[in-house]
Amino acid sequence: MGIYLRAARATAVHGIAAFLRRRRTHFVFVLVLLPALLPLILLLVPHEHRGDALTRGGVLTQMIEIFYITGVTPLLALFFAAMLVGEDVESHTISYILTRPIPRSAWVLGRFSAYLAVTSATIAIAIVTLYFSVLPLPQDPVTDVNVLTLLRYEGVAVLALLAYGALCTLLGAIVRHPVVVGVLFMFLWQRMAMLAPGMTDLLTIQKYTTTLLPQGGDFVAAVIGGTAGQFYRSPVAVEPATAILTLIVFSVVCLALASLAVRQREYTTPAAVTE
Repeated sequence: MGIYLRAARATAVHGIAAFLRRRRTHFVFVLVLLPALLPLILLLVPHEHRGDALTRGGVLTQMIEIFYITGVTPLLALFFAAMLVGEDVESHTISYILTRPIPRSAWVLGRFSAYLAVTSATIAIAIVTLYFSVLPLPQDPVTDVNVLTLLRYEGVAVLALLAYGALCTLLGAIVRHPVVVGVLFMFLWQRMAMLAPGMTDLLTIQKYTTTLLPQGGDFVAAVIGGTAGQFYRSPVAVEPATAILTLIVFSVVCLALASLAVRQREYTTPAAVTE
């Protein structure tokens, strides 16, 4: 067990270093951070156009729930986790990596841990930046957000990154175009399932992450559902503890299946194929 954990830790440390060196990571970090400065831009808009509805807590809540947790977390999973295995397969380096004397499942777990650490830190920095960015806006005691609520939002974001990332890691290990399949699930199936009446939303990740939001994610429900928002909630209520357990179990199953796929699959170099 000690050898397994050391292998996973070494892979995770190497993965974090690799993530931080890549230009695309820096590019994504800037793209995620820039919207957090939007409230400062709103201050430049004349007051009569801004209206009185732009309060500190309201803008902060809507930005975190609608933009970061609902929109950014699946995109980060698609951008990073979907290629944790696929990028090494496409570059033909995986056959060299897996010749090291480490369990393949430890390699998958270490790579996934690196993804989760980098993306969680990115979301945390964005949320903190957003919090300070909205401070100049008018304060409303009803919608105001405290530090504990911010920590709750970060926890929900981590769980979302965990579930979406585990799914994308599995897709990267078993399908040829994981990003395409991931887009169809996250942005087509989930939207249709969340709008459909009945219990189809229980088959989505977003259902459980939204359940963990304060007030059950009313802002998210309003945006997704619109006039059909009455169908947003399924007849079966999901308790927060059940939602957390479901996301964790789902993630563990996906990672186990991804590890099994990598373990059973044979990887060869182009030279080996032509010989």
